[in-house]
Amino acid sequence: MEHRWGVRSRIDVPVHIDCGSGTVVFGVLRDASVSGAFVCTAAQLPAMTIVGVVALTDRCRNHEPIEAYVVRWTPEGCALEWCDLAPAAIVELMYLAEQTPAVAAPEAGHGVMVEAAIGQAEHVGAVAQETLRT
Repeated sequence: MEHRWGVRSRIDVPVHIDCGSGTVVFGVLRDASVSGAFVCTAAQLPAMTIVGVVALTDRCRNHEPIEAYVVRWTPEGCALEWCDLAPAAIVELMYLAEQTPAVAAPEAGHGVMVEAAIGQAEHVGAVAQETLRT
């Protein structure tokens, strides 16, 4: 059953996720809505963990961390819910994706960034999980 508040927009933007205590996980913001998002990452973030998400793209003017909490984890990544409804950076990325379909397409070199982000997430995944447990 679908419980989302809004329509998801395909975003496909690399992000880093600050898990606190100096732990940063990399991933790709696959899609987003005004209430949450799905991030592809190999890191297993525990449910209810509060994180800060930063888009690693020049398409977004706002590079402040977006506070969210993890609502679930799957082998593909994690679902997040924004702590504040409709964060400005997400609304901007959604607007760009809707106005210019080409913007939602992978950027030049994006595939390499995705592979690197997933590889790094796998590498730091165990460290992140240990840090989050303490």
